[in-house]
Amino acid sequence: MRNSVGAAWRGTPVQHIETSFNSLALGMLVDKIASRPPCRVLELGPAFGANVEFLSRFSSKICIEDLYQTLASLDPSFNGDQSTFCPVYEALLPYREDTRFDVILMWDLLDYLDGHNIRRLIRHLRRFCHRGTLLYALVSTRPKIPASPTHFKIVEKDKLIYQSTSTEERVCPRYRQGGLLEFLRSFRVERSYLLRNGVQEYLFEFV
Repeated sequence: MRNSVGAAWRGTPVQHIETSFNSLALGMLVDKIASRPPCRVLELGPAFGANVEFLSRFSSKICIEDLYQTLASLDPSFNGDQSTFCPVYEALLPYREDTRFDVILMWDLLDYLDGHNIRRLIRHLRRFCHRGTLLYALVSTRPKIPASPTHFKIVEKDKLIYQSTSTEERVCPRYRQGGLLEFLRSFRVERSYLLRNGVQEYLFEFV
């Protein structure tokens, strides 16, 4: 584990805690896309140079959205719950009808959306998937998670660094595989691994 102190924000020092871990599902995803022609990637997390550089080896186009921060900027009270905010994903993720993504990187976004919002997001994204589209997600099994999504950086094909910038926590929905498949209609579980840090890795495939 490596700790470093970041720049002050609103006058308060922010401690950035970085931890690396092996990612079996990410390694499998990379193996799959490396054997195909250049692919299109939809990155729903923030833009990190390391991730863009790594994915550019396999991708002809990378769309970066940082969806959670966009939702939070539209409504500061947004916490992923339908009762506080109902985002219109069609407006937030506008793509041409003929757009098809080969890979969707959700990271831990699912932990920060309620079931209604997950269903609505997936219903929108299905329009831009084809048979074989891969969706990578990380779902916590712990009672508590950081107050906002973790930042994930790709070190190599099967290794990630995750960075938390807050010590505040919120209740984790602790989604199980059966419930996730109810939300992610038209996707099947290609691989799933439970990591020692309490995170369940999923590689879903569109069928």
